[in-house]
Amino acid sequence: HTVIPLQQLVSFGLNLVSRSFEFQADGFAKKLGYSTSLRAGLVKLQ
Repeated sequence: HTVIPLQQLVSFGLNLVSRSFEFQADGFAKKLGYSTSLRAGLVKLQ
């Protein structure tokens, strides 16, 4: 069917947008001086 390739394409696009927003948020946190806290939080997540 054509639904599965379309679903994969939409999922990829949404993932791309989501990661872009995450990257922007990380940059904003860094700009505000929270880079050390951000790094510590990301390490805890892994």
